Amino acid sequence: MRAYKSFAVTKPGGSHVKNNIPCQDDSFCADYKKDTVVSIAVVADGHGDGNCFRSDVGANFAVQCAKSGIYNFVKDHEELFKPGKAKKSPPPSRKDLEKALFEKLITYTVRSWNKWVWEHYEKNPFTPPELEKASEKYRARYENGANISKAYGTSLIAAAITPHYWFGFHIGDGRLTVLTLDGKSQQPVPWDPECYLNVTTSICDDNVLTREFGVRKFLSLNAETPPPVAVFLCTDGVDDNYPVEGNEKHLFKLYRTIAMTFAKESFDSTCEQLEGLANAFATKGKGDDTSIAGFVDAKALKKMAPVWQKQIVREETEAAKKPAEVEGKETAASQNAQESIAAYKKQMNFAKGGLLKKITLAICLVLAGCVIGFSLTWFVLRERELVVDVDVAPEYQLVIPPLPREPDPAEHATPEGTGIADGGAAGFDPSDPETAPETDQDITGDAEIPETPGETENQIL
Repeated sequence: MRAYKSFAVTKPGGSHVKNNIPCQDDSFCADYKKDTVVSIAVVADGHGDGNCFRSDVGANFAVQCAKSGIYNFVKDHEELFKPGKAKKSPPPSRKDLEKALFEKLITYTVRSWNKWVWEHYEKNPFTPPELEKASEKYRARYENGANISKAYGTSLIAAAITPHYWFGFHIGDGRLTVLTLDGKSQQPVPWDPECYLNVTTSICDDNVLTREFGVRKFLSLNAETPPPVAVFLCTDGVDDNYPVEGNEKHLFKLYRTIAMTFAKESFDSTCEQLEGLANAFATKGKGDDTSIAGFVDAKALKKMAPVWQKQIVREETEAAKKPAEVEGKETAASQNAQESIAAYKKQMNFAKGGLLKKITLAICLVLAGCVIGFSLTWFVLRERELVVDVDVAPEYQLVIPPLPREPDPAEHATPEGTGIADGGAAGFDPSDPETAPETDQDITGDAEIPETPGETENQIL
């Protein structure tokens, strides 16, 4: 087995210290080298929900149950990998180990935790000051002896590596990140979709062993896939300090820096710096309790350091190019915008010119109609005024005036519809913020905790 060394550090959050709240995180690490060879790392984050007023105790119980369960699991399966003449069966497959991992280790850890919680409660019943912290709903349940484990609720992340395989399992939030020999990072344990924002699932959930993502797990055989060079476990006091978008990328850069420090400096010196880093997250970052644990292969880290250094140089070069690229894109966007505005103005001028021509033509047609109508009217009236008597000599021609009559409205009426209507549709200019419509949206969302006993109880951190 490659020489792995484990580490673990936990620091109380600044907000907890300020409000006199006990540290609700816990962590553990160990390297066993004699009979059973295994490196173990565990972190737990007790819930900050007022209903979980003993979550600091629950986090400690989860760490203790996981570490003892892992050691016994590895010890029980160690003989299956040892070569010998008397051994006839092949070593267990990955599928067999995954099944045993859930049935023996994970199930043992959850049930042992519940047993420890109940024994602690029987010896230490809830006190009135503790019950005052709980909501009315849970206070009534606790007073009736129901949902006791809720008060001890916690998340849990554990990982271990042996000469033949390595694995990890995860309940609730936090992150398990792996650095591999190809210079990349992975988060091999699936994420629980019911963990979002400050809501998390918990080891105290009644369906933690039956729900699909109740306990997520991962196992890899070293003979099939090269083992990792480093494994990091953290509570949300670390990953919540980074944006949700690109969170995995930020954690990779953080852990890459830690791994390179392990490679360049002594193990003890790096662990001391980890103490300072965890304290910075806890006091200057989100202010939550913070735990970081894991194990590293010091020899492999020294080989990977030049690879990661090249990555850093490349990232810095690309970062230096970005301002110029952004400036170029902004210039291009500005030119495109100006061209679009010019084209728009041209189109509007053309449209205005076309409208002007149409108005002029309409006026000319109306005037021509008026002239023609006036001429016809004059001609008709003139014909009615002249009556010629053919029996009279031309030199004695008489002019007989027409008889008076009522004027005919049809002859003098102005045709309906004569005239020009010029109007425009009212609207707003999208380029003018003063005329743009206003919007006032208030998006809110509340994460409800199921009230029915037996359902998954999402813990609010």
